[in-house]
Amino acid sequence: MTRTSRSIATAALVAAFSAGAAASAAAAALPAVPTELAKPAPAVKGGIANPAVRPGSIIYTGDGTGSLAGPQRARQKIQWSQWGATSATGTGADYVDNCIPDCARGKASRTPVTLKLSTPKRIGGHLIFTRMLVTFPSKGGRTQLWKVYYDRLAGYSWIT
Repeated sequence: MTRTSRSIATAALVAAFSAGAAASAAAAALPAVPTELAKPAPAVKGGIANPAVRPGSIIYTGDGTGSLAGPQRARQKIQWSQWGATSATGTGADYVDNCIPDCARGKASRTPVTLKLSTPKRIGGHLIFTRMLVTFPSKGGRTQLWKVYYDRLAGYSWIT
């Protein structure tokens, strides 16, 4: 091998290593897929699979300023009174941060809610409820229907 061909081979190896290192760094910078999403779908019993996870809370804003959680305190869990193959019913509260003077120091208001989950579908490899009817008893029984939105990269979110 001549000096020129060794230089070319060395340059090619350095370029290949640099490209590999850059690709590894770029991959490391991407968020990891949560392990919950990587798990296989729940086992089917009797021909019907129930959605497996009974969430203790549901954060419905991207910044955490809005959530559904326990009926008395935000650190409590939603109380599920019924959980089945086609629907689930629970009680809790809607906690909304007023963001005054900013969201980190704001105070959360608490409004009691009842939750009715329905319309199970397999989305993103998981059997999940895709509809949530949120009822506000203290506001004259006003209801909101929320739907699941799924993005392969961002994951699951609730939209109204």
